[in-house]
Order: sequence, then structure tokens, then C-alpha cells
Amino acid sequence: MPGAHLFGEVVQLVIDCKQCRGPLEDTKALERMPIEAAERVGATVLSTARCDYVPHGVTLIAFLAESHLLISTWPETDFAVCEIMLCNDSMEPSDAWDVVNDVLQPGQAEIVRISHRQEQDFSPSVTARSIRR
Repeated sequence: MPGAHLFGEVVQLVIDCKQCRGPLEDTKALERMPIEAAERVGATVLSTARCDYVPHGVTLIAFLAESHLLISTWPETDFAVCEIMLCNDSMEPSDAWDVVNDVLQPGQAEIVRISHRQEQDFSPSVTARSIRR
């Protein structure tokens, strides 16, 4: 399309983190995590937001120039969900996941990787894998 901005591949990781041994209620440690994950891949953090839930849990998001990183926790069940989306072909979201994985320390992580393209004839590709510690 003339005048349309087309980007390359947008990669999204959605990770269910089960049996987490990390600090799911330590908001200071959790607040640093998406920023460190963004720094690991060279992303630019534009802003962050946090929502605390009563009695348990928190959702944190880092808004990036390249998209976002989001983590939601359920400490009462040792569970967290992480979403990493990057719109820069030179950035690998699994590098950001390494930071999150080190902090949350899930006993099991189910990772779904979705590749998006802004092309009319492209269907997103999805791969899934499960990791146990």
C-alpha cells in the first residue's frame, strides 16, 4: 500500500509461570524486573504502571518504544503471567524472558510464541513449549 508503514516481524511471548518460587509479593523486586528485561534487549522504557490487588497480587507494565512487557501475579497460587511484545526485529523477546525467569523462578513455564506481520497474506505463526525445572 502506498504511504503505509509496514513493520517487520512483531514477536509476542505469552508465558504462564506455575509454581513460582520468586518474590510474587515483593513489589520493589517486581517493579525492577520489566525495566531490567527491557534493558537486556535494548528496548526504550517510556513509562511504567502498577496496579496492586487486595488481598494479593500485582500487575506491572513497562510501556516501551518497541511495545510492552506485562507481568501479573497471583501469589496465593504461586502463579504469574508474563507477556513480552517487541516490534523491533533486532530484539529477541526470549532474552527479556531470561530476566523474568530468573526473578520469578517458575517450576514450570508454558511459553507461547506468536509472530505477527502486517501483511495481507500473512497468518500469525504460533509455537508453544513447556519448561519444567
